[in-house]
Amino acid sequence: MNNFKIENIIFDLDGTLINSAGDVVNCLKKAYSSLSEFSNVDISESFIGPPLNKLIKNITPEITEEQTHLIVNEFRNCYDNSSFSKTRLNDGVYELVQNLKNLNIKIFIATNKPIFVTKKILKSLKIDDFDDVVTLDAVAGKKMDKTEMISYIINKWNLEKDKTLMVGDDASDIVAAHNNGIIAVAVLGGYGDPKTIIETKPLYVLNSINDFNNLLNKI
Repeated sequence: MNNFKIENIIFDLDGTLINSAGDVVNCLKKAYSSLSEFSNVDISESFIGPPLNKLIKNITPEITEEQTHLIVNEFRNCYDNSSFSKTRLNDGVYELVQNLKNLNIKIFIATNKPIFVTKKILKSLKIDDFDDVVTLDAVAGKKMDKTEMISYIINKWNLEKDKTLMVGDDASDIVAAHNNGIIAVAVLGGYGDPKTIIETKPLYVLNSINDFNNLLNKI
């Protein structure tokens, strides 16, 4: 790490650090079953990744706003009360978090999940020692996108941009990093489409989060 020193790392959560697809799909199926016209809709893990409203629109493009609202409420009721027994850490994440803490690198999360469930998940997976966790609802009365979350973290913690990485598994994570002038690291094998991710031109591309320690040794 002598070429340029990395002091801060912002991680996406879903697909990057954790695999939450099992619990998300389970609650989506329960939510859709509440509407008879969508009770047999096909929901696969390939849909997982985008914010909830966009995810629902991707699954059922013909859905109305009223129906979307009902499904969101049913999903939230299920997911907020979940034990997250189907959510798993991706390989190597626990060791990576400990390694970064030992290196005195500040670590953050920027996620499209709400703060309530995010903290429950991190606690249940025993990786709740991040310096800060910023969610779409971190600012009262406003829903932030990933670009805004990263900007919020940078400003709150007065981070030096050239010493800060954004690590994510979706093209939107890479675009958000570019929008904030920080270094973008893409992780393949998550929820994002690899071709689309590559097109956003991240500085580094990893096959999985398990390769992150090797990247740190190189830079």
